[in-house]
Amino acid sequence: QKYPDGIFILYANFYNAECQYITGRADEALSGYLSVIALTESKFTEKALLQLSKIYFSKNDFANALIYYSRLEQTAELPANLLQSYIGQLRCHSKLNNNDMVFNYSGKVLGFEKAGADVKNEVHLLKGKAAMSMDNYNLAYEEVSITAQNNSEMGAEAKYIAANIQYLMGNYKQCEELVFQLSNQIPSYDNWV
Repeated sequence: QKYPDGIFILYANFYNAECQYITGRADEALSGYLSVIALTESKFTEKALLQLSKIYFSKNDFANALIYYSRLEQTAELPANLLQSYIGQLRCHSKLNNNDMVFNYSGKVLGFEKAGADVKNEVHLLKGKAAMSMDNYNLAYEEVSITAQNNSEMGAEAKYIAANIQYLMGNYKQCEELVFQLSNQIPSYDNWV
Protein backbone atom coordinates (compact mmCIF):
# COMPACT_ATOMS: atom_id res chain seq x y z
CA GLN A 1 0.00 0.00 0.00
CA LYS A 2 2.97 2.26 0.61
CA TYR A 3 4.36 1.48 -2.84
CA PRO A 4 1.41 0.83 -5.19
CA ASP A 5 3.69 0.70 -8.23
CA GLY A 6 6.43 -1.31 -6.56
CA ILE A 7 8.56 -3.66 -8.56
CA PHE A 8 6.96 -6.77 -7.02
CA ILE A 9 3.33 -5.58 -7.11
CA LEU A 10 2.43 -8.12 -9.80
CA TYR A 11 3.90 -11.00 -7.78
CA ALA A 12 2.34 -9.75 -4.55
CA ASN A 13 -1.13 -9.46 -6.07
CA PHE A 14 -0.98 -12.82 -7.79
CA TYR A 15 0.37 -14.83 -4.88
CA ASN A 16 -1.94 -13.12 -2.41
CA ALA A 17 -4.90 -13.94 -4.68
CA GLU A 18 -3.75 -17.56 -4.98
CA CYS A 19 -3.48 -17.87 -1.19
CA GLN A 20 -6.93 -16.38 -0.74
CA TYR A 21 -8.41 -18.69 -3.39
CA ILE A 22 -6.76 -21.84 -2.03
CA THR A 23 -8.00 -21.10 1.48
CA GLY A 24 -11.58 -20.74 0.25
CA ARG A 25 -11.80 -16.95 0.26
CA ALA A 26 -12.68 -16.48 -3.40
CA ASP A 27 -14.26 -13.06 -2.86
CA GLU A 28 -11.01 -11.74 -1.39
CA ALA A 29 -9.05 -13.31 -4.26
CA LEU A 30 -11.05 -11.39 -6.88
CA SER A 31 -9.33 -8.06 -6.28
CA GLY A 32 -5.87 -9.62 -6.56
CA TYR A 33 -6.66 -11.41 -9.81
CA LEU A 34 -8.28 -8.28 -11.21
CA SER A 35 -5.13 -6.32 -10.36
CA VAL A 36 -2.99 -8.90 -12.15
CA ILE A 37 -4.95 -8.71 -15.39
CA ALA A 38 -5.10 -4.89 -15.19
CA LEU A 39 -1.31 -4.77 -15.38
CA THR A 40 0.65 -5.63 -18.49
CA GLU A 41 0.31 -9.20 -19.75
CA SER A 42 2.57 -11.51 -17.77
CA LYS A 43 3.16 -15.14 -16.94
CA PHE A 44 0.32 -14.81 -14.41
CA THR A 45 -2.33 -13.45 -16.78
CA GLU A 46 -3.57 -16.80 -18.07
CA LYS A 47 -3.98 -18.32 -14.59
CA ALA A 48 -5.60 -15.13 -13.24
CA LEU A 49 -8.15 -15.15 -16.08
CA LEU A 50 -8.93 -18.82 -15.45
CA GLN A 51 -9.40 -18.22 -11.73
CA LEU A 52 -11.57 -15.13 -12.30
CA SER A 53 -13.75 -17.13 -14.68
CA LYS A 54 -14.17 -19.94 -12.18
CA ILE A 55 -14.97 -17.57 -9.31
CA TYR A 56 -17.61 -15.64 -11.23
CA PHE A 57 -19.14 -18.86 -12.55
CA SER A 58 -19.34 -20.32 -9.04
CA LYS A 59 -21.14 -17.14 -7.93
CA ASN A 60 -23.66 -17.62 -10.78
CA ASP A 61 -22.43 -14.39 -12.35
CA PHE A 62 -22.41 -15.91 -15.82
CA ALA A 63 -22.06 -12.59 -17.68
CA ASN A 64 -18.77 -11.76 -15.93
CA ALA A 65 -17.57 -15.36 -16.12
CA LEU A 66 -18.18 -15.22 -19.87
CA ILE A 67 -16.08 -12.05 -20.19
CA TYR A 68 -13.07 -13.70 -18.55
CA TYR A 69 -13.49 -17.06 -20.29
CA SER A 70 -13.55 -15.13 -23.57
CA ARG A 71 -10.38 -13.24 -22.64
CA LEU A 72 -8.79 -16.54 -21.65
CA GLU A 73 -9.59 -17.92 -25.10
CA GLN A 74 -7.68 -15.02 -26.65
CA THR A 75 -4.60 -15.34 -24.41
CA ALA A 76 -4.36 -19.06 -23.56
CA GLU A 77 -1.07 -20.67 -24.40
CA LEU A 78 -1.76 -23.96 -22.67
CA PRO A 79 -4.14 -26.28 -24.56
CA ALA A 80 -5.80 -27.30 -21.27
CA ASN A 81 -6.66 -23.67 -20.54
CA LEU A 82 -7.95 -23.15 -24.07
CA LEU A 83 -10.23 -26.15 -23.59
CA GLN A 84 -11.35 -24.74 -20.22
CA SER A 85 -12.19 -21.44 -21.93
CA TYR A 86 -14.32 -23.27 -24.52
CA ILE A 87 -16.12 -25.36 -21.89
CA GLY A 88 -16.64 -22.32 -19.67
CA GLN A 89 -18.06 -20.24 -22.50
CA LEU A 90 -20.33 -23.11 -23.53
CA ARG A 91 -21.69 -23.40 -19.98
CA CYS A 92 -22.13 -19.64 -19.63
CA HIS A 93 -23.93 -19.34 -22.96
CA SER A 94 -26.17 -22.24 -21.93
CA LYS A 95 -27.03 -20.56 -18.60
CA LEU A 96 -27.66 -17.25 -20.42
CA ASN A 97 -29.82 -18.97 -23.09
CA ASN A 98 -27.55 -17.83 -25.93
CA ASN A 99 -28.47 -20.86 -28.01
CA ASP A 100 -26.56 -19.92 -31.18
CA MET A 101 -23.39 -19.57 -29.14
CA VAL A 102 -24.08 -22.92 -27.43
CA PHE A 103 -23.94 -24.51 -30.88
CA ASN A 104 -20.79 -22.55 -31.73
CA TYR A 105 -18.89 -23.60 -28.61
CA SER A 106 -20.24 -27.15 -28.78
CA GLY A 107 -18.41 -27.50 -32.06
CA LYS A 108 -15.21 -26.06 -30.59
CA VAL A 109 -15.25 -28.41 -27.59
CA LEU A 110 -16.13 -31.49 -29.65
CA GLY A 111 -13.37 -30.56 -32.11
CA PHE A 112 -10.81 -30.50 -29.31
CA GLU A 113 -9.16 -33.91 -29.36
CA LYS A 114 -8.23 -33.88 -25.66
CA ALA A 115 -11.82 -33.36 -24.49
CA GLY A 116 -12.79 -36.30 -22.27
CA ALA A 117 -15.90 -38.45 -22.49
CA ASP A 118 -17.64 -36.66 -19.59
CA VAL A 119 -17.07 -33.30 -21.24
CA LYS A 120 -18.40 -34.58 -24.56
CA ASN A 121 -21.49 -35.98 -22.84
CA GLU A 122 -22.10 -32.60 -21.21
CA VAL A 123 -21.69 -30.89 -24.58
CA HIS A 124 -24.32 -33.12 -26.18
CA LEU A 125 -26.67 -32.52 -23.25
CA LEU A 126 -26.28 -28.72 -23.41
CA LYS A 127 -26.62 -28.76 -27.18
CA GLY A 128 -29.79 -30.85 -26.84
CA LYS A 129 -31.23 -28.44 -24.29
CA ALA A 130 -30.49 -25.51 -26.60
CA ALA A 131 -32.14 -27.26 -29.53
CA MET A 132 -35.15 -28.09 -27.38
CA SER A 133 -35.58 -24.47 -26.32
CA MET A 134 -35.56 -23.59 -30.02
CA ASP A 135 -38.32 -26.21 -30.60
CA ASN A 136 -35.98 -28.31 -32.73
CA TYR A 137 -37.07 -31.58 -31.14
CA ASN A 138 -35.40 -33.87 -33.66
CA LEU A 139 -31.96 -32.36 -33.09
CA ALA A 140 -32.58 -32.16 -29.35
CA TYR A 141 -33.49 -35.85 -29.21
CA GLU A 142 -30.47 -36.79 -31.30
CA GLU A 143 -28.11 -34.89 -28.98
CA VAL A 144 -29.55 -36.00 -25.62
CA SER A 145 -29.72 -39.60 -26.83
CA ILE A 146 -25.92 -39.61 -27.02
CA THR A 147 -25.63 -38.56 -23.39
CA ALA A 148 -28.51 -40.83 -22.32
CA GLN A 149 -26.31 -43.85 -23.07
CA ASN A 150 -24.18 -42.85 -20.09
CA ASN A 151 -25.20 -44.39 -16.76
CA SER A 152 -24.48 -41.22 -14.75
CA GLU A 153 -26.68 -38.50 -13.34
CA MET A 154 -26.10 -36.56 -16.55
CA GLY A 155 -27.27 -39.62 -18.47
CA ALA A 156 -30.39 -39.81 -16.30
CA GLU A 157 -31.15 -36.16 -17.02
CA ALA A 158 -30.66 -36.81 -20.73
CA LYS A 159 -33.08 -39.77 -20.58
CA TYR A 160 -35.63 -37.59 -18.81
CA ILE A 161 -35.30 -34.92 -21.50
CA ALA A 162 -35.50 -37.56 -24.25
CA ALA A 163 -38.72 -38.92 -22.70
CA ASN A 164 -40.13 -35.40 -22.50
CA ILE A 165 -39.29 -34.79 -26.16
CA GLN A 166 -41.03 -38.00 -27.18
CA TYR A 167 -44.07 -36.94 -25.15
CA LEU A 168 -44.12 -33.49 -26.78
CA MET A 169 -43.88 -35.10 -30.21
CA GLY A 170 -46.82 -37.40 -29.41
CA ASN A 171 -44.69 -40.56 -29.37
CA TYR A 172 -46.20 -41.91 -26.16
CA LYS A 173 -44.96 -45.48 -26.53
CA GLN A 174 -41.32 -44.33 -26.89
CA CYS A 175 -41.86 -41.92 -24.00
CA GLU A 176 -43.14 -44.74 -21.81
CA GLU A 177 -40.16 -46.96 -22.72
CA LEU A 178 -37.72 -44.20 -21.79
CA VAL A 179 -39.49 -43.56 -18.49
CA PHE A 180 -39.27 -47.27 -17.61
CA GLN A 181 -35.57 -47.31 -18.57
CA LEU A 182 -35.03 -44.29 -16.35
CA SER A 183 -36.87 -45.78 -13.38
CA ASN A 184 -34.95 -49.07 -13.70
CA GLN A 185 -31.57 -47.40 -14.13
CA ILE A 186 -28.92 -48.39 -11.60
CA PRO A 187 -27.76 -46.29 -9.96
CA SER A 188 -31.02 -44.36 -9.85
CA TYR A 189 -31.21 -40.60 -9.56
CA ASP A 190 -34.35 -39.53 -7.71
CA ASN A 191 -34.27 -36.05 -9.21
CA TRP A 192 -34.90 -37.48 -12.71
CA VAL A 193 -37.34 -40.30 -11.90
